[in-house]
Parts: sequence; C-alpha cells; structure tokens
Amino acid sequence: MVKGLPSGTVTFLFTDIEGSTRILRDLGDRYDDLLDQHHRLLREVWVRHRGVEVLTEGDAFFVAFASATDALAAAVDGQRALAGAVWPGDQPVHVRMGLHTGYARPVDGDYRALAVHQAARVVDAANGGQVLATAEVIALHADPEPTVELLGRFRVRDFDEPIALYRVSAPDLVTDLRQPRARPADSHNLVRPTTSMVNRVAEQAELAESTRPGTVVTVLGPGGAGKTRLSVEVGLAVVDRWPDGVWFVDLAPLTSGEVVPMAIADAVTARSVPGNDAEADLIAHLAERSMLIVLDNCEHLIEPIARTVNELLRHCPRVGLLATSRVPLGLIGETTYRLDPLGANDIGSDAVRLFVERSGLAVDADLTDVVGLCRAVDGLPLAIELAATRSHLLTAAELTERLSGGVSVVSTRDPTVPERQRSLDRLLDWSLDLLGPDELCVLRRLAVLADGFDVVLAEAVAGDELLPAARVPELVWSLIDWSLVVREVASGSSRYTLLSTVRAHVLEGAAGEEVAAARRRLADALMERLGPVRALSRRWVTEMGIDMENVRAVVHHPDTADTAARSLAWSIGQYHDVVSSYRSGIAEVARCVEQRPHPGPDLVALLTLQADLHLRLGEVTAATDLVHRAAALADEVGVPPWNDMCVVRSMGELALRSGDPETAARLGEDALRAGSSTSRGEARVWNLVAIARNTSGDLAAASDALDHCLHAEEAAGLDTFLASTHGNYAEVLLALDDPEGAARHQLAALDLARSMGLAIIVAYSHMIAARFALEDGAADDAVKLQSAADVILIREGVSLYPGDEELRLSLLDAARDSLGEAGFEQSRAEGQTAPADRLADQTEAMLQRRAAASSNQGG
Repeated sequence: MVKGLPSGTVTFLFTDIEGSTRILRDLGDRYDDLLDQHHRLLREVWVRHRGVEVLTEGDAFFVAFASATDALAAAVDGQRALAGAVWPGDQPVHVRMGLHTGYARPVDGDYRALAVHQAARVVDAANGGQVLATAEVIALHADPEPTVELLGRFRVRDFDEPIALYRVSAPDLVTDLRQPRARPADSHNLVRPTTSMVNRVAEQAELAESTRPGTVVTVLGPGGAGKTRLSVEVGLAVVDRWPDGVWFVDLAPLTSGEVVPMAIADAVTARSVPGNDAEADLIAHLAERSMLIVLDNCEHLIEPIARTVNELLRHCPRVGLLATSRVPLGLIGETTYRLDPLGANDIGSDAVRLFVERSGLAVDADLTDVVGLCRAVDGLPLAIELAATRSHLLTAAELTERLSGGVSVVSTRDPTVPERQRSLDRLLDWSLDLLGPDELCVLRRLAVLADGFDVVLAEAVAGDELLPAARVPELVWSLIDWSLVVREVASGSSRYTLLSTVRAHVLEGAAGEEVAAARRRLADALMERLGPVRALSRRWVTEMGIDMENVRAVVHHPDTADTAARSLAWSIGQYHDVVSSYRSGIAEVARCVEQRPHPGPDLVALLTLQADLHLRLGEVTAATDLVHRAAALADEVGVPPWNDMCVVRSMGELALRSGDPETAARLGEDALRAGSSTSRGEARVWNLVAIARNTSGDLAAASDALDHCLHAEEAAGLDTFLASTHGNYAEVLLALDDPEGAARHQLAALDLARSMGLAIIVAYSHMIAARFALEDGAADDAVKLQSAADVILIREGVSLYPGDEELRLSLLDAARDSLGEAGFEQSRAEGQTAPADRLADQTEAMLQRRAAASSNQGG
C-alpha cells in the first residue's frame, strides 16, 4: 500500500519509454540495466519535487503531486536527467510524459478517479521526449518556468469535450516539435457543401459502416453519379471515429503517378525530408496514426494510385482509405461499392426532387417534362444540377431536346499490378504463418474482442481445457513482439488491443465453432465483471467506461443469448444513467429492446430502465407507455431477481413525475412491507419513498426513509446512488432548518461525485454552497458558485424542478441587490469561466465550514 498519497486536487504524471520493445530487442540482456538506470534517475527527481510514486509497471511511472508546479518542475527535471545520461548501447532514451490535474482521493493505497484515466490518455498523446499538460495543470501554475506553449485543442479519449494541450519545455532542453498523437478538434479538410444532398441516406450509412482501419473501399460509378459528393458526406459523418481525422485528396489535377504520394502527403500534412523518397516519408508519418484518407478521382492514374494504396495498407494498419473511381483499383481485399444514378421514374423520384430543389421551380409546377429531362440524363446528379442552372433560360422540354443524346460514360480497363504489391491478405497470412499453434489459437480467440482488454479478460476469453488460462498472458506478450497486438498503459495498468486489420482477417479465416465458443466465454466474463449482479460501485463505473465497446459488441452480436445480451444492455443503460447521458442510454436500451423482443424477466428490467431514463428528461408520455408495457409483461414472466423492484420503482417515479406523490409513497411502502430479495431493491424503494414524502411535505418521514435508504445502499455497494441520496438528504435537512447536517450530507455527495465525474451532483453542491455563502454575506461567492452550477446544468441538458428554480432566482436577485449590476455581472462571469476544480474546492471548503459550525458552537 502506498502511503502519503495527496488528496483533493491532485496533479497526476504518467511516463512511458517510446519504442521500448525495439530497444529491448536491440539490447537483449542489457535492457535491464537501462531500465534500472531509467528508474533510478526518475525516482530521484520524483523525491526531489515531492512526488509520490503510485505505481511502476515495466517502463511506465504513475506519480501523484499535491502541487501542479511541483509536477511540472519534476517533468522537466526528469527530461533533463534522461537527456544527460549515457545509456547502454549509446542509443538515446526518449520518454513521453503527460500531466493532468483533477479531484481524487486515495482508496486503499490507490486512486479510482476519472482524473487518473484522463491523465493516462494525455501521456498517450505525447511523443518521446515531450511533456504535455492540460489546461487544468497550467491554471494552477504561476511560476515563469518552465515554459508552456499552447498547441491547440484536441480530442482525447475519456474527455467529453476537446481539451487544450500545452507543450512544456525549458531553454536547456531540445524541444520536440512533433504534434501530439491526438486528433485536432477540427481534424479534417473537407469542404462542407452549401447545398443539401438529395436522398443517398442508405448509401451514406452503408459506406460509413464499411470504412474501417486497414481497408480500402472504392465507390464506383459513371462520371457525374455523385461519387465525390457522397465521399465528402461520409467523411463528415465519420470524422469523430478517427483519432487523427479525415483528409480529402483531389487527384484530378495530377498528370503523373510519381506525384501521387506527394499529393497525399500534402493533404495529411506529412513532413518530407529533402532527398528522401516521398512515399517512405508518407508511410513514416502515417505508421502509428489512425485516419481516413479520401482519394477522389482515381480513374486516370489507376496503376500508380493502386501501388501507393497497397503500400499504405501494408505499413499503416490503422489507416483507412475511401476512393472514388470509375473502375476498381484492382487490389486484393478491396471493397467495391456501386453507386447507381438517382431514380427518375416519376414526379416523386429523387432525380426530379433534385432538379426542383436546384432550379427553384414552384411547388405547383407541372413536372411532367422534368421527369423526361431526368431520364434523358440517366438520373446523373451532376447532369441534373447543370441542367437546373439553365432552367431560367430553357424549359425542361427544351433542355431534354438539347441533351437527347444523354451523357457519355467513360470507362477504363482494370490496372495490372504485380500480385506481391497489392496483396494485403497475403501479407497478413505470411505474418500468421510465422506464429506457433498456441499463439495463433490465442489470436483467433482474442479477435472476438471489439476493443482493448486486460490480462484477466484475455485469460477468460482465450483459455479453455485445451489451452490453460495460465499460459495466455505469455502468448499475448509474444503477439506484441510480432506487432499483432498493441500494448497501452492506462492508470498504471496494461491494456492490449488487436490491430483492426488483423482482427478482421483472423475472424474471416477462423473456424466458426472456435470463435463462437470464445464469444460465449467473453459474454460470461463480462457478465461476471459488469453484469447486473455486480454492485454499482465507483470501480464498476470505471470498468464499464473502459470496456464499453466490448460490452456493446456482445450485446448486439446475433449469436449472443437473449438473457446475456439484455442483462448487459441493462448495465450499459445503468452506466448512462449514472453519468447523466440519458439520451444515449435511451438509444442503447431501445435498440436492444427492438432487436430482442422475446418475453423474459430481463426484458421487464430493460423496459423499466428505458422508462426511468425518459423520466430523467421529463418525458412522461414516453415513460408511461413503457411502464405499462413492463408491468403487463411482469405479470406474465416475472421480474429478474437482481432487479426485483424495477416495476414498483418505475411506477412510483412515474406517479411522482405526474404530480401524485401519495401514490408513489403508497407503492413504495407496500413493496417494503412485502419485502425485497436484494439490498439493491430495498435501497431503490426507500429512495422512492423518501422523495415522495419530501415532495408531499412530510419531512420527518422523508428523513427516516433516507436513513434506511443510505443503510441499504451502503450494504448493496451502490456508490453510484449514494451521491444523489446524500444530496436529497441535504435538501430535506435544509427544509428542517438543520444547515449543519445538510452541509455534512452535501459534502459526502460532493466527494463521491468528484471521484466518479458526476457533474450534475457537483452542480447541486454548488447551489447549496451558494445559499450558505449568501447567508454568510458573501454575495460574490454565491453568484460565482450558482453561475458555475448553471454552466453544468445547461451543458448536461438538465432542468430544475420549479421549487429549485424559484430558490435559484431568489438567490440571484438578492445577490444582485447586494453587489450592484456591475459587481453581479463580474462575479457571474468569473463563475462561468473559472477552472472547475478550483470552484469545486471552494464549494468543498464552504460546506466543510458550515458542517463544522455546530461542533464549534458546542465547544
């Protein structure tokens, strides 16, 4: 157990050696000496700057600092120590470092906080030798040294919104000018069309689904069919899926195949070294990046373009390509998508609709001649749009006569490319042929995972009676050496990922029963780790966030049994409920309900959860239909033992939202008398009773119910509900004129909320602290905290209950009277823009002072 870990607002530093696998191969046994030297140098720096080493795994450090300034100084001094060292083999050691500041409290010698995962993602964005820090770190650093430079806003995993990244440097250190290994916030060069695209909805969806890492998809069709326009729309639709963006390359102006690599390099901003081969520089730039490249108008340079695409596929496994052409590229593994012209059969056809939109014809115009015109140009969108631009000069009939010959479609022969240069499949087969039988077996089984995994999950999925689970880790590490599996370090723990190209190829050639058995083991492992019987603890929230894509893939795979799929879908919906992403939760649950409508107790749980999520958004009508459907189904098939109170809880919540707290309380109290088989069920019903009694004004009964609720939630390990229950208790105690007790409960709610990243609970805590601040005569603090709460509530799409909104407006009016208009506006602006952790610290301090007031008076 690590002692002395800082608590509260903590700055986390993660480090990792760049290219450690290559260094290990080069040095062999001497790598241990290098690692020992690396550890000694950095540990001396951590101690000197008051850092606490939380965890060290392999070549990675996880260090915590109470001061952001200390953390920044330690990172720079660490780079100095590394740069000045003489290493075994005389090869330089480049270490990437990432820093992020957030709220965290140690639990059992470790941290389980959102800020830790975010810091781990920051180091993933750094290149070797770089120190990257978030704005939260920089906001708490006042010293002139080290130097910080804003690199821009980037999209980084585990951060909801794009974040500002700063490069940290010093005059005596060589500055690495490479861009972060993260996608810029606006990571594409696509020109958004100024006109709408008629139909093509199905085509967009199919192509968006087909464009994946390590593949090439070629959109085929005659000139003017709309291939370019469609590829731009697809690129705009999928840009968020590609960490390094979507980049459009117009090849039409090129007259020589030799300049194809340079045109692509220009589009993706790949730096080229004078005298080097342009294709080699392009491949080096793309080797570790994940991006989609759109190659437009390939038909006139098919052979050289096909050769370049083949090389990109061979060496850049996380790059996807979307090409437009009149003929296929001719590559093995190429997916072709035929884009037909628009239908032009009648006045309601897409072709006619396009002409009407572009020409501005009156809605009631006779469109008979327009149908003939669209048929004359074979429904080609470009020809229709060109004709529409002349509609003010010629009628549709006159245009048809001039274009009676139609449009001549140009075609070319497929290119003849040597097989060794266009065979991604053969390259992968060659790699797989080098593996031993057990390595290949593990790779096939791990291919059922849609996302990253840890060793425990790998053992569960790949291990069986023929291949003991104890052997799986060493085989996974062997696959890393073969560059078929990638290792990442997140929060001090190793995660592993199959390259997408490898996954797809392995699954295609794997035996069906072996893959099906691995997928069943995966479902069982995820049910044990994240299923409904697990306590909804802080750890559960973290693990669900990490394994979400694996869970989602199991839920939606047709071979997954209904019970497992619906139970895991419930876990996904519960996660969205906890993190307040209600709309996403509704969509996920509804999709599973639609896909798996067969009656069963777990379907009852899904329907009630979907209703609960609608009620969070105030959508009573939608929730009513779902609750009635669930209740009727429960009468036939029962309810799941792990959620035996789901129907009662949803019916009571529906009554509350419909303005009938007495019915809600009666439903809950009757259910409690009948008894629940689980602590979770008991806790949720006590919560219902507490809210209902509070709403009806019976504060004593509400307080008693909340006592029972807290006890049941603690017994069930429901950390995810404890925060809101403590917040509800604070509201009741304020109404009972017990501000000290209210402050204690709100303080507990805030602590849980900050640890789990529950922004809405933080907002409610700001509101309580604002009321206390106003009572203490600190009107400026009251406005700042209430304004900070408003920012969160608006961002999350949450509306206050009428009573809470009245209190909010009353507080702001009183503060405005006290501060004057100018002072009020200044305080509000500060509350809206101040760092979130700084305001949360202020709220925490305010609640602590009020909670301690009674004991101070007693002394």
